[in-house]
Amino acid sequence: MARKAKASPTEDASGTFEERLAAKFELKLASQPLTSDIEEYISTQCAMLDYAIGRPGIPVGRVTVFYGKEGAGKSSVAYHVLAETQRRGGLAILIDAEHRYSRDRGERLGLIPARLVMPTPTTLEDCFVVIEEIIKWVREEDPARLVCIVIDSLSALDAKKNLDLAVGEQAQLGLAARTISREMQRLGPMLAEHKVALIIVNQLRQHLDIMGDPRSRERRKAMKRHTMTGEGALVFWGSLLVYFTSTGVIKDDDAQTGITVRAEIRKSSIAPEGKQTLFDIDAIDGVDKEGSQLDLLEILKVVTKAGPWYSLDGIKFQRRQFSTVLAERPELLQKIQEAPLLWRPDPNEKAEEPECPGQ
Repeated sequence: MARKAKASPTEDASGTFEERLAAKFELKLASQPLTSDIEEYISTQCAMLDYAIGRPGIPVGRVTVFYGKEGAGKSSVAYHVLAETQRRGGLAILIDAEHRYSRDRGERLGLIPARLVMPTPTTLEDCFVVIEEIIKWVREEDPARLVCIVIDSLSALDAKKNLDLAVGEQAQLGLAARTISREMQRLGPMLAEHKVALIIVNQLRQHLDIMGDPRSRERRKAMKRHTMTGEGALVFWGSLLVYFTSTGVIKDDDAQTGITVRAEIRKSSIAPEGKQTLFDIDAIDGVDKEGSQLDLLEILKVVTKAGPWYSLDGIKFQRRQFSTVLAERPELLQKIQEAPLLWRPDPNEKAEEPECPGQ
């Protein structure tokens, strides 16, 4: 027998039924501000990557994961996000676990050394403790300041128990992954509550089951070839997972001056996923910002291309002349900034599986 609803007006002096329920048990309604609300984004300073993400950058209050093999441009893009944070007056924090940060290159990418905070934890546990303490202190001092934290890279850190082992002693497999999973259960909600952006840079490594596997070649090919530190926890907690691949090198005569990068959105809880994009990263100056903007305007059909020439409202120019065109036509920047919100998935484009590591 169906339960009969008690006849009562939809609203009365004490509010709706849902409002009374929320007031009784101190609950929230979805119409009220929630910790999961994303209030702002931080641009990657790469128009093509922002367009692929489908939003004006990475989300503040969520976890973003940049992963891929070495030399794919992950750290460079993360530095650009920190530079954008500083440009907007925010707090940029870089945990350089690999001890490879170059001050000179950081400045070329737009970072201000005097405003870049660089903690130096030596273990996974210390890393997460430092992040939690920084978040608490910053929000006590300035509740509204934009904050972005980058861990570069998570694969360079290990659990304290493994690091304390003597030479020759066997490390405990899976301990780092369990440590990350446990710490993320505390850190994830804290990032959302205090509106702090966290970027985790991670390296792919060969899966242990593949190395020296005696099974048939066919079975080895069917297995997952690569994994990364804390894969399961990062796939779960990451709101945005971007997979970076170097697809080629850029040369000036015989000298390599940069790389071409393919970035693929493997997981996204903020926009449609599966989009891929290409952009160039210079070995000194980082992301080719103007080249990325020009490529985006071509996709938007604002400019047309014929060979090495581009055309805009009857004006023809080459790629190296785009900075002059952009200075004369500031309205183009508005189109570029609005473009990420205009992206829609191509129904004819088959998206890759959103599994974290590459196969």
